[in-house]
Amino acid sequence: MRAISDIPRWILQDVEDAGIELPDEILANLQMLIRQSSRFVQLTQDFATYSRVGREQVITFIDPAKVLEEVLSGFDIGSKCLITNNVSPCQIWISKHDLATLFESIVSNAFKHNDRSKAALTINSSEMDGFVTIEFSDDGPGIREDMQGKIFEMMKTLKSKDQVEGSGLGLAICKKICKIYEGKIWLKSSPPNRGTTFGLVFPIRSEQNSTETI
Repeated sequence: MRAISDIPRWILQDVEDAGIELPDEILANLQMLIRQSSRFVQLTQDFATYSRVGREQVITFIDPAKVLEEVLSGFDIGSKCLITNNVSPCQIWISKHDLATLFESIVSNAFKHNDRSKAALTINSSEMDGFVTIEFSDDGPGIREDMQGKIFEMMKTLKSKDQVEGSGLGLAICKKICKIYEGKIWLKSSPPNRGTTFGLVFPIRSEQNSTETI
């Protein structure tokens, strides 16, 4: 699958290494082929992820604070992003893989759609009535009101695919994960004010059976 997007890159690299100067039209077509093939690979991978959510996975008692730390450590943040993580330990009943997928999607969206040179993301948690809420608040441009009810649908993106890479499946995957594990996902954004907050709500579980397959 990866070769689909790699082959046009190899062709372009071979042409450059050989010192061949391609006509602008051919060069533009090659670059378009690279972009489109990369999107196809991403779309295929995201459809596979969507179909696997909750299927044949081991679920167990998970501390979301620990999983979030692991996810954040995998991001190449550098000096372009500032993350403040205030999530407290607790236990929820979920697949670790699905929870990591959920966190990765929300964190990557926070930076992907941010128009600041140094983006900021603050992550807080709170507990009430047997549920934990984890909120991801960014300082991006916000989400238009007419899009807020649509972005959890499949194939929906806030910007054109020429502006931001993505399949439009990320938040649909998030919604499916939350539904399967008796959770909820919501957002709060009020343009023209900056910033968007995504909230995840899951029931807190006390440890009874250590593992279960769904």
